[in-house]
Amino acid sequence: MVSVISDAMKNEPSFITGEQNIDTTPNGANITFRDVLNSTRALNEAHQQGTLNAAQEQCFNRKPAEELYDLQKDPWQLHNIAGDADAGPQLALFRQKLEQWRNETNDSDVQPFALPGRQQ
Repeated sequence: MVSVISDAMKNEPSFITGEQNIDTTPNGANITFRDVLNSTRALNEAHQQGTLNAAQEQCFNRKPAEELYDLQKDPWQLHNIAGDADAGPQLALFRQKLEQWRNETNDSDVQPFALPGRQQ
C-alpha cells in the first residue's frame, strides 16, 4: 500500500477496486497467518452474525478507488472525504506527489492505477 501523508491529510489510492476486488476479508487481503489469530476469528464471526458496528464493518467493505482523510478531524480514518467537492485541490497535490515519488524512485512494483483525472 502506498500513501501520501501530510501533517493534516492522508491520501491512499487503491490498486484493486470495484468488481475486481471480490475478496471481502478484513482489509481485502487473505493473509494466512492472520486467519489463525483469535482476534481475526472473532472479527469474522461477528461479521457473519451481523454484530459489528459501522466502523468495524468497514474492514469488510470493498475499498474505494481513492481515500482521503483529514487526520486532524478524523484521526481514526473513518470518514473518507475523497468524494467531497472541496477535496479536489488536495487530491491533485497528493496525486502529483505520488507520481513524482514513483518516478524518482523508479517504483515499478506499483501497478498503474486509474484515478479520476489521471490520464492513462
